[in-house]
Amino acid sequence: MSDIPGEERNARGRTPLSGLLARATRSAVDIVKAEIDDYKAGVLRKLKESAVAIALFAVAGFVAIFAVSYLIFAIYQAFLVITPGWLAALITAAILLVVTGALAGAGAAVSKRHGMPDAGAAVDRMRTNITGAVADARKEHAEEKSADRSEEH
Repeated sequence: MSDIPGEERNARGRTPLSGLLARATRSAVDIVKAEIDDYKAGVLRKLKESAVAIALFAVAGFVAIFAVSYLIFAIYQAFLVITPGWLAALITAAILLVVTGALAGAGAAVSKRHGMPDAGAAVDRMRTNITGAVADARKEHAEEKSADRSEEH
């Protein structure tokens, strides 16, 4: 039998089914709230850890704005000396695309290291906890029922 304060008992001293269902519902709600809070905490932790990746992207953009304007002109002028104008512009653009890809790749690698928590895992934990709570309530109800039967005989 359960010794939860304030819980109603029927004439046999058992917790009525409605009380068990209310307790199971409260337990399920508490489990879901705890899992949601845990998931939110995990997301916030990952966002804080991802600050390095965000900073790398910001620095890459800042550097790119200033460097590109100077490099484009310098590289273009250098290639213009040895090639026609259209080819100098094409070679300069290709070099800038390679540099941009390298910076974006570095930022992507850092952000992959700090991936977001899996929402499916939280749902699976909730399902397991709720199933366990329902099984415990059924077991307790069955034990109370069998105890009442043995008292009657």
